[in-house]
Amino acid sequence: MNTLHKQFSDALKREGKTITTYYTSESVKCLFRKNNDNNKTDNHITIFYDITAPIKQGQLLTYGGKNYITLNQESVENDTYYKSALLECNLLLPVIDNSKRYDIPCYMYNLTSPTVIENNVITTLDGKGEIITESTEMIKNIDISGKNIVNIIGGWYKVQNTYNIGGISHVFIERDVKPADVYSFTLTSDANSYIEGSTTQLTASASKNYTEDTTATITYSTSDEKIATVDSTGLVTFISIGNVIITATWTEQTLTDSVSLSVVADPNAPAYTFKLICSNPSNEITLGSSSYRTFTPTLMNGTTPVTFTPVWTFNYNGMSQSDFTITYDGILCKIKVAENYDIIGNTLRVICTTDDGKYSAFIDAMLVI
Repeated sequence: MNTLHKQFSDALKREGKTITTYYTSESVKCLFRKNNDNNKTDNHITIFYDITAPIKQGQLLTYGGKNYITLNQESVENDTYYKSALLECNLLLPVIDNSKRYDIPCYMYNLTSPTVIENNVITTLDGKGEIITESTEMIKNIDISGKNIVNIIGGWYKVQNTYNIGGISHVFIERDVKPADVYSFTLTSDANSYIEGSTTQLTASASKNYTEDTTATITYSTSDEKIATVDSTGLVTFISIGNVIITATWTEQTLTDSVSLSVVADPNAPAYTFKLICSNPSNEITLGSSSYRTFTPTLMNGTTPVTFTPVWTFNYNGMSQSDFTITYDGILCKIKVAENYDIIGNTLRVICTTDDGKYSAFIDAMLVI
């Protein structure tokens, strides 16, 4: 039996505490030993953990609501546990990645030359510093052109250089002046196409210097209220089939963004059918007859009749309206024609449309004797 392994396992069971990896949120049982800090502000901790644990040099760890960086990893010449010294982070470094801000736990050493420089022309603030944190792609790709100016420790600093070694990234900063504010405003939707009758919540994001501005006043508008409406929170209701543009405006900054959305029919909904039928199977109207020809519209949802209000229009094809007598009875349209032989053989187009404009049908009625 491996005595060392058993002793270490028993110790973990008795007094082990759980530490968490910062980026991957993996839990690790460790033995803690706090170093004597001699009344310094730096907080050092030594941990012992199983060699299979997902901890490595340079890694950020979280314990007790605080973040630590792993300065080293020592085996102490055994195959049971590793030993590491942890340094409590004392700074959150704001890093901009793909227009998003991330606050990265770091440890920052004391500034060098933190003095005021004066001469007969100008007065400037100096100060250079070194920051260490876990080496990640975000840190490795940090902008060192001088444009990445961050607000930390009560001032504005630009990143001058970086290097990465042993899993630890070293970031060097230098005092600078406050840059101009950067504003960003975007409007997003979960999809580009929605089913008629459905709703969706749009998301508007207003940020100042890559941090969300929760005080922003945002208004919304639609390009066509017959297709979609939008309320003051960005909730969109899709009314009818078509294309629509929803626009959001950040009032204080006069910034806008839009999304183009399409509204389609529900593929699982029963098919609607709209028909127009003439009381004469041949669609003929006899000149001079005292009887009316009746035109009947029907709208069906599958096999279920749908109530609607018909809207009637006519194309007289050059004929005089005075030759026609048109009356309405409920949803029915009744037509008779004067005895005018000059219009024999002509056609009257009878058009019926539902009041919402979604469905329409027509009949070309022949005038006969």
